[in-house]
Amino acid sequence: MNVVLGDMWQEIGNATILLCTTNAVINSKGELVMGRGAALEMKQKYPGIEKALAKRIMDKGCHYRPWFDDNKPYGVISAGMSEGDTMLGAFQVKWSWDQDADLRLIDFSCKVLCQIAPKYSRIVLNYPGVGNGRLTVQQVEPILRQLPDNVYIYTKA
Repeated sequence: MNVVLGDMWQEIGNATILLCTTNAVINSKGELVMGRGAALEMKQKYPGIEKALAKRIMDKGCHYRPWFDDNKPYGVISAGMSEGDTMLGAFQVKWSWDQDADLRLIDFSCKVLCQIAPKYSRIVLNYPGVGNGRLTVQQVEPILRQLPDNVYIYTKA
């Protein structure tokens, strides 16, 4: 895992996969709630991504519940959309948009990413759980150490 100071959107066309951190709430319009941070940026840059991600989440059976028993967190999911050679997707850090990020869920998403990472040359995402997730880098960084060297985590500060 590599931490990069800068704008992750500059990786479009260079990264194999670009992920933004998200929650699992599907609104009444059938869209993934993407109202802040990198998720909002992705939604603004790629109209329709919120519906594509919601469909993938609903197909996978993820239900909003703040615990893991009988739950199916999605972890990492592709939107089935791409920009040039870069696939777009989501990295789950929260169950609901109005909650703090969940360290257990970040760990689960990291484990899913570790499983799929060997298939791709360069994976990019924003720093999970900080900012709107209201966690600190010190809380999240130990979990991120499990990620392989082809994962690049972008931070703006």
